[in-house]
Amino acid sequence: MENMSKNCPLCGSPIKDGHYKCKKCGADLSAGGGAATGQLSRGELTAITDAIRKKMKIFGWLAIVSLVLIPIFVIVFGEEGGSVLAVADLVVFFTFFSLWISRMDLIKKIIKTSFAGEIRKMLANMFELESYEPDGYFSPEQIRETRLKSYDKSRGTDLVSSGSDLVKGKYKGVPFAFCDLLLTEGLRGPGSDDDDTITRLKGQWIEFKLNRQIDSTLYVMERKYSKKKEYLNRPDEFGVIQEAFTDNDLFNKNFQIFTNDPQTMFYILTPHFMEYILTADKAADSLSDFCFTGDRVRIALANERNLFDLDIIGKDIAKSKDLDWVSDKFKSDLRFITDIFDALLKNEYLFGTEEK
Repeated sequence: MENMSKNCPLCGSPIKDGHYKCKKCGADLSAGGGAATGQLSRGELTAITDAIRKKMKIFGWLAIVSLVLIPIFVIVFGEEGGSVLAVADLVVFFTFFSLWISRMDLIKKIIKTSFAGEIRKMLANMFELESYEPDGYFSPEQIRETRLKSYDKSRGTDLVSSGSDLVKGKYKGVPFAFCDLLLTEGLRGPGSDDDDTITRLKGQWIEFKLNRQIDSTLYVMERKYSKKKEYLNRPDEFGVIQEAFTDNDLFNKNFQIFTNDPQTMFYILTPHFMEYILTADKAADSLSDFCFTGDRVRIALANERNLFDLDIIGKDIAKSKDLDWVSDKFKSDLRFITDIFDALLKNEYLFGTEEK
């Protein structure tokens, strides 16, 4: 009889048929346990992650000890003999360090998987939720048609997207959709490698339906310099008629504007609305780009973080021992999006009933 296998609902590792414990994360997959469905109780989640943390601590200390031994080998055995041992010990260090990192990533994955039901409840409480797809995201075709994140056709490149946490619904009666998105531009065809790829966006892509049809196009691009030069957009990519300016010097300093209809631009970028955008952008702590056209506004937030995720480099893994803290963090991840929605809804021209 063929030895079939399945994947652990928590960490995705292969599980041989007939086995009821995951070797990687230690989850009990027997019937009746929360791990069998990927939905752990708080007690089960704490027990599993605490066991992983113990292994992570051991790997961490072993990595530190192996790193300390490197100069000792050189001192004790001399440069020639010690160098060989030092190189071997360096390999040992990277092995334990990789195991330490992988356990942190494992904790992050298990917590997010186990919180899927709670995340759905958070979304339902905050929005009129239509759907939540943890593995869903916008396609490159949907991004490309907006030209908000364009690509260099002269280099024969194309856009590739990946992402997660696609949410669709209504906020205060207005339809929306947003997701985490990693957008890259890479060369097509033979001979391509990683050096041919640049990141266009790492953050969130948001679409918010307007209460009117805009026949023109308005791009509002943040000027703030990013260390990642690939986030800087070149005006000639958009094919719009002209760069425009407002009467608000601070807004002009922070955002670059392109439009083919300056009159409509002034209807949209009212003095109050520009102040709302500046405030919401500061709260989002990201590079924010907007495209107003047709019946919606598209927003690209380049903040280099994902919704409902833990940072394995920072202190999130340590803090995640407190599951209430995790819950509060996931709620706070949504606040900057609702802040942007609230700022947009203050624009009477876009969401009111008056005609211009």
